[in-house]
Amino acid sequence: MPAPLWWSRQDAPDGQFVRDQNLLARSDKTGNDASPEDGRTQPALAVRNVKTAIISSPTASSSLLMAQDPHLQIVRQKTEARLREIAARSRGALGFVAHDLASGERFALNETLPFPQASAIKIAILMEVYKQAGEGKFKLSDPRRIGKLEKTGGSGILHELGDGTVECSIEDLCVLMIVLSDNTATNLLLDLVGMENINRTLDSLGLKQTRLRRRMMDTAASWRGEEN
Repeated sequence: MPAPLWWSRQDAPDGQFVRDQNLLARSDKTGNDASPEDGRTQPALAVRNVKTAIISSPTASSSLLMAQDPHLQIVRQKTEARLREIAARSRGALGFVAHDLASGERFALNETLPFPQASAIKIAILMEVYKQAGEGKFKLSDPRRIGKLEKTGGSGILHELGDGTVECSIEDLCVLMIVLSDNTATNLLLDLVGMENINRTLDSLGLKQTRLRRRMMDTAASWRGEEN
């Protein structure tokens, strides 16, 4: 049985751990997106500094969960009201979807509007890499040597290293892409699995409006409106 949610440490029963975390941490204090692919700030598209708390108790009983239902409804109402209040104050277009994986409850704002993905599109690339590795098309341990022509500017570290002196496994490229948002690693992996295959996988997951349309730092494609 999934553990219930608790709004604060004081609400939790003794012996159960509560941890506060940022619901959306893409924005810095100025209201700018702190992690675009080029490492610069952009107008924030996400809500910032919204707090939630999650209890880590896999053994919660059904009676305890049912007893907390009224509390969960209060938390849900407060959270939704707070998010909508932040959205109303925003000078730009803002959208969100909140989905409770335990109960299936959800609420959203502008959920059908497309928003630029920036580096969040790298998650789709990661999914396709692991999908194709699982199909036996390559091994995650396969090495890739990185030369000058493979390097891409913007965020990351690989473009700062020597020409042809660095060799990474496919798995290491995945780590660099996700942990450091490395654009060189991203483009190498994109070329490995193919843009059409990534979009086909997104279609299969029902994500028909989420699209990869260009490589990282392809400014010409971006000016043509081919945005991820």
